[in-house]
Amino acid sequence: MNKMRVLTLFLAGVICGCPLKANAEAISTAEAVIQRDGFTFTESDNGNLLFLKDYADKKATEITIPAEVDGKQVVLSDYCFRDCPNVINFYVDGESETISSIDGVLIYAQTVLFAYPQGREGDYTLPDDVQRIGQYACSGCKGLTEIAFPERTVDVESYAFENCTALTEVNGTVCTDFCLSFQGCSHLKSITLGGAVLPRLIVKNMPGLEKIDIAEETLLNNIGMQMYFSNNPKLQEIYFPENQQESIHLDNTLIIEKCPELKTLKLPVKCLQSAVLDSESAGKLETLYIGQKTDVTMPVYQNMKSIVCLSSEAVVLPELNGGESVTVYGSPECNAQKTCAEKEISFRSFGDVNADNQIDILDVITLNKAMFGKVSLNDYAAAAADINKDGKPDASDSLSIMRYIVKLDETLG
Repeated sequence: MNKMRVLTLFLAGVICGCPLKANAEAISTAEAVIQRDGFTFTESDNGNLLFLKDYADKKATEITIPAEVDGKQVVLSDYCFRDCPNVINFYVDGESETISSIDGVLIYAQTVLFAYPQGREGDYTLPDDVQRIGQYACSGCKGLTEIAFPERTVDVESYAFENCTALTEVNGTVCTDFCLSFQGCSHLKSITLGGAVLPRLIVKNMPGLEKIDIAEETLLNNIGMQMYFSNNPKLQEIYFPENQQESIHLDNTLIIEKCPELKTLKLPVKCLQSAVLDSESAGKLETLYIGQKTDVTMPVYQNMKSIVCLSSEAVVLPELNGGESVTVYGSPECNAQKTCAEKEISFRSFGDVNADNQIDILDVITLNKAMFGKVSLNDYAAAAADINKDGKPDASDSLSIMRYIVKLDETLG
C-alpha cells in the first residue's frame, strides 16, 4: 500500500472514530528515528509527520509534548506513555490538529481519551466531547477511584481500564468486551452499562463486583446474543432493562454460574428465551423478576422469597410447587395468578398493599402513610406497592394505584 495513502487513511480513521489501532499501520511506514528532549520520534517517509513513540524519563511526574518539531506535526503512537507510571499531568506545547490536554489528560482528535496520567489519584469526570476511551487509555492507573461519564453513552475499548485496582464504580458505558475493558479491576463493585445496542455481555472473573445494572435505553435484541456470568464471587444484583422493544430475536440465552452471593436477578421482559442458573448461583437467590416468554431453569429454591412478574404474560417457574415460602407478584390480570392457584402458591397483586385481596383507596392510604413514616411496610407489602419496580415504593407508585382505581389506567405493573 502506498505509504502516503496509509497516513491519509489513519488521519481519516481518527476523525471518523475508527479504532486507534490504525495508528500502528501508519507507524510501520516510518523510517528515520529522531531524538529530541527525551522524546523518541519516527519520521514518516514523506517527512510531514513525526510519530511519538517513547519518552526517556520513566520517573517523570509531568510531561510536556511538543505540538510540532522542526515544523513537522507530532502524532501520538499507541501506548507511547504506558511505561511512565508516575505522571500526574500531560501538557501540549503549541497548537496541534490532533492532540490536546484537558485538565492534564491527553485527548485525541477532541473525542477520544488517549492517555490518563497513571500517577494521578482520585476521581475523574470525562469532558463532554469525549465519545470513546481508547485501548489502554487508563491502563495501570492504580489511583483512579471513580470515573463520571457524560449523560450520553461513551464507548470503552478493550483494556481501557486494565489493572485500575482502585476503581470502584463506573456508570454509562458500552463495552465491546466487558471482561477485557475492566480486566484486573479487582475492587470494581458497581457498573452500569448503557447504549443503543449492547453487542454482548460476558462478565467473569470479577472478584469485587457486587452489582451490574443495564440501563433501560439499552437494547438486547441482537440475534443469538451472548449473556454469560461466571466466577463472580461477590455479585449480588443483576438488573436487565425492562422496557425492551418488540423483537423476533428470542434465541438469546442467559447463563449464570459460580456466582454464590447472587440475591436479586431481574430478567428482561422480552428478547430472552431462557435463563439457566447453576446450583451455586441459585442457592441464595431471594428475588427473581421474570419476563413474558422466558424459561427459567435453576435446581434449588430454598431462599427464594419473591417472584415478580414483569408482564401479564409471564409464566411462573414450572418447578415451583405449593409449600415453598415464595410469594408471586403480578398485575391483577397476570396469567400466573391461575397457575399459582392450581399449585397453591401465594399470589399477591400489585397495588394490594394492605393484603386484603382488593385494590382500593385503603391501599393508597397505607402507602402514603408509609411514605410519611406513620407506618412501616414489610417486604411483601413493599413489593406489592412497588408498581414501577424500581425497588422503592414512593409517590409515583401511589399515583399509579390511584389511576387504576379510578379507571384512568387499565393495568397495574
